[in-house]
Amino acid sequence: MFSARGGFFSTGDIVVVTGGTLTYDGNYSIRTFTSTSNVTLSISGGNLSFEYLVVGPGGSGGAGTLDSGQKAGGGGAGGEALIGNTTFTSGNYTVRCGNLSTGSTLLGSITANIGYSGNIGNSTNGGKGGDSAFGNIVYTGGNAGTVTGGGGAGQGGNGTSGNATIGGNGGAGISSNISGTLTFYAAGGGGAWDGTGGSSIGGNGSANTTGADGANAANNTGAGGGGAYGSGGVGGRGGTGIAIIRYLTAGTS
Repeated sequence: MFSARGGFFSTGDIVVVTGGTLTYDGNYSIRTFTSTSNVTLSISGGNLSFEYLVVGPGGSGGAGTLDSGQKAGGGGAGGEALIGNTTFTSGNYTVRCGNLSTGSTLLGSITANIGYSGNIGNSTNGGKGGDSAFGNIVYTGGNAGTVTGGGGAGQGGNGTSGNATIGGNGGAGISSNISGTLTFYAAGGGGAWDGTGGSSIGGNGSANTTGADGANAANNTGAGGGGAYGSGGVGGRGGTGIAIIRYLTAGTS
């Protein structure tokens, strides 16, 4: 769990900050960015030291296929989740929350990458869940069953493997209270044949019905989409990313 209770502060007399959706939590100001288009975080009058959470979009669930029998797709992996603190000098900074088209989430020079998609089934097995391998954080997607798909990895755990009757579950995400409320991000999607998305934000895998689509992940969570089953089944879309900053309100406006 990430706790935003450090001694961060803005320097200068009055630092003016604009951009995102402004909320408050005790002595802290919180700015949340959810737009998938480029927007601006503007800082003037001095430096701003802050905590941040930047989450890339989740990977898509694997598509279904008819390849020597009905096959299932694996769940998508959660996007990269970056937590830390930094200082921005006065200036304008581009912020963009990633999706399937843009690929990454940006907060100035801080970049969180998109999660890996779940695999498509083949003539032998369903599809493996997407892996989550960013820097030193490596979790793996679950292996496929003979028909079912594996669960996608999250930023907090591995996806589970599918078996003969049910798809694997998505791996857990990470939790953060930077927004003032404990929230999960970057969980994996479930494998097809009813695998469950991780942390209640990943997309569930489809039912075992020909052409059944995987469920989309919750937006602004960076969670992976659910795997699809059978010919024509479309994998669930990964959730869009999010960027949040948190700083002491004193000395800012």
